[in-house]
Amino acid sequence: MYSLKMPAPYARGAAVAALLGGVSVWGFAMLWLTLAAGLTARTVRGGLPFAPTWWSFIFPVGACVTATSALAARTGSELFTWAAVVLYVLVVVAWMVVVSRSLRYAAGHMRRRPVIDDARRRLAESDARRGVAPVLRGTVRSGATDGRPVSEARVTLLDPAGDVVGIALTAEDGSYTFTGLEADQYTVVAAGYPARAASLTLDAAGQDAFDLTLAHDEG
Repeated sequence: MYSLKMPAPYARGAAVAALLGGVSVWGFAMLWLTLAAGLTARTVRGGLPFAPTWWSFIFPVGACVTATSALAARTGSELFTWAAVVLYVLVVVAWMVVVSRSLRYAAGHMRRRPVIDDARRRLAESDARRGVAPVLRGTVRSGATDGRPVSEARVTLLDPAGDVVGIALTAEDGSYTFTGLEADQYTVVAAGYPARAASLTLDAAGQDAFDLTLAHDEG
């Protein structure tokens, strides 16, 4: 097996280039982390429901910890050393939050599942006899004083597991409709502005006026 060994001047140049490239990429990673944290904090204030996709917070932060630790070992810089410590604490906290929320949600979901399954079965049998299914309708309005309807707002419907059931864009009058649903508990999220989420329990009769008010006007 052969190995390529560069002459000393070229080897030093390659090492310097690799280090500069690593520092540049690390800088972009920190910029991404800052923007992602800000957007996430804003969405949490608007009502961010728990979903398994919360696990996606863990892996990029873990990659930042590994890269920062490597730069700290390579350069001996205290800046990178402390940055690695802070990021490590952040990823541990993220693990604890996501694991605890996942276990709590799973436990609650398992307790509710027999009741939900029985209710779904009875409602499905009733709906099958009647030939109808629950319908969810509503209007998305601006949070300004005029409360005007908002068109082309993105409305997402989530089931109790956090899975997307449907996505709709509001019409010119701000209205949206979801059809072909089952009686269950849902979360409705209106986005395009600071996100707004609200939970509801849908029965066999459906919901004709589940309106949402966004935080502020566009722009």
